[in-house]
Amino acid sequence: MHQLDASVCELVLLDLGLPDGNGMRILAHVRRQASSLPFIILSARDTLEEHLSGLDADADDYLVKPFALAKLLSPVRALARRSYGFDGELLEACSLALHVQTRRVTVRYRLVTRRLLEEEVLPGGQENASNALDVHMGNLRRTISKGYVRTVRGIG
Repeated sequence: MHQLDASVCELVLLDLGLPDGNGMRILAHVRRQASSLPFIILSARDTLEEHLSGLDADADDYLVKPFALAKLLSPVRALARRSYGFDGELLEACSLALHVQTRRVTVRYRLVTRRLLEEEVLPGGQENASNALDVHMGNLRRTISKGYVRTVRGIG
């Protein structure tokens, strides 16, 4: 229990049958200290009462041993997404928006002139006479899908 008090944890896998303490007591103690710390109970105790007791003690999940590794990894991934704020509807950066649930990316269209791109992105600004901008734009078009990056002739 003292190791949990001194550590920085992101997730606790807790076996109820610990040789040096009662797992439910440890869960209660840590919950008083860090209420949002995710807990997954691992136990050979497979009665409905034990399972419900663990969940009622505020464990996030309860797995009965033995179990397949995939059965453990699924709730770990879900708890990690929730802990890092990825359970929300939308993550946004610049003009891209990621819809976490559907894993779809949308783009807000905004016209950017070639001159602005050259000044902001390319070393040397407009003086750069190479076709570097054209090459980068072509790569961008291929990477994010056709139609998201468009050229408006004479503007940008």
